[in-house]
Amino acid sequence: MPGMTLLDKVKLHLRIDGSGDDVLLASLVSAAKQYLLNAGVREPNVEEEGNGKLSLYELAVSLYVGMIYDGDEKSKLDRAMTAIILQLKDYSGGDESA
Repeated sequence: MPGMTLLDKVKLHLRIDGSGDDVLLASLVSAAKQYLLNAGVREPNVEEEGNGKLSLYELAVSLYVGMIYDGDEKSKLDRAMTAIILQLKDYSGGDESA
C-alpha cells in the first residue's frame, strides 16, 4: 500500500486503531527486523518489491509483532515465520549487509 509506513501496515494487520500503542509497536517492529537479520534475512529495498520480497518481509515483521504483542505462541504462526525466513534468506554466501 503506497504511502504507508511499515508501522501502519503492522497496525492494519493487527487491526489496531489509533496511536496509543505506537511506541510499543515501533519497538516490536525494530525487534522483528533484528530477529530476521539474526536469522540471515536482510531487509529488502524498495526495488525488490517487484519480486515480492518486500511484501513477504513486511508480512514476516507483522507476524512476529503479532506473536509478541498478542502473546501468541501458536505453532502455526511459528511455522509460518520459519517458512517465510527460509524463502527470504540469502543462501548465496555473499555479504548480507549489502
